[in-house]
Amino acid sequence: MAARIKVKSESAHEEPVSAQQPVSSPKPSPTEMPEAERVARKIVRATNDLEHVDLSELYAENCISVESSLGEEASIHGLPALEEKLEAWLAKVETAHWTPVHVFVNGNAICIEWQAELKMRDGRAIDFEEIAIHEVENGKIVAERFFYDPSALSAPPAGSTKPEAEPEPVEAQAELPMPPVVAVAKPELTQAPVESEAAAETESEPEPVAERTPFFPTFELEDDEPGTPIDPMDL
Repeated sequence: MAARIKVKSESAHEEPVSAQQPVSSPKPSPTEMPEAERVARKIVRATNDLEHVDLSELYAENCISVESSLGEEASIHGLPALEEKLEAWLAKVETAHWTPVHVFVNGNAICIEWQAELKMRDGRAIDFEEIAIHEVENGKIVAERFFYDPSALSAPPAGSTKPEAEPEPVEAQAELPMPPVVAVAKPELTQAPVESEAAAETESEPEPVAERTPFFPTFELEDDEPGTPIDPMDL
């Protein structure tokens, strides 16, 4: 059965151990660890610092590296060829952050499930997933295989992405001609003729106002005669 390694991230912080809690036994030193586990920890540390890694500390001189997703013809033999492969990778990738999701060790075999956030030099941002299997002898990697989706790293074909259309220049609006100013003649005020005194005397006299007839309903009160109309305004 494969042993699973818990890889401690650099950002993790250990909680202080209180005096009442039992202190766990110290972790084994690198010399006491199984050989494959020591190499697995080196791989995890080196993967996020590929620009400064010394491949001779990890790989044997006659190592074999196979991109299984690309076929056997994509295999690399020997440490010098592996260094060229690393240089070609760094030429394509601007930044990379690798996260070991799971790390398993079984005998001299190491299996690591990776997730990565890659920023390519052509501007693409890629969420990348990979399974890496390494075989270890005498503390170094002698063979390895990588499994991933090769289309995730493929650059889009030329012309597949349309360049952003440049905004059309806004033409300056022509100034509208001002309408001609028309002078309006001021109307002359004419005084109405004054009626003669005789015409004023002949004005009709106002008609007499008819007596108001109550339109309210008839109410009967004890002090009044039956049928007497009562105006509410008089109450």
